Amino acid sequence: MADSVAKQRDAKGRYLKGSGVWKPGESGNPAGPPKARVQLLRYICEYMEMTPKQLKALDTSKLTMARITALKHVQKMGQGEYNRLRDMIDRFEGKVPDHIVQQTAEITNAEAMAILREAIDKNKEDD
Repeated sequence: MADSVAKQRDAKGRYLKGSGVWKPGESGNPAGPPKARVQLLRYICEYMEMTPKQLKALDTSKLTMARITALKHVQKMGQGEYNRLRDMIDRFEGKVPDHIVQQTAEITNAEAMAILREAIDKNKEDD
């Protein structure tokens, strides 16, 4: 079997044209592309643009669970619970990295060498 597969590939490991791996018109992924994820954040943004009157007028019996979840989050944010939005954005969009700025005093090469010698000597003593 390994010989037959090796014969179907070129020097770079790619399948040769007409090697019979896939028939014309057939995909290498028969299940098709992955299903789209529910965009909860999109629903939240949609509901945040509505007035309180419009939100109350929504018929929740006709909404999907994703839309109901988004609506509940918007209602809680309307009551002042903004941590929910930050947590959801962090979860779906990725947390914004913290930037750490370290301020150091400038030292001369001679001072840097002295610090290095000190560290090397201390390391030798510990051994």
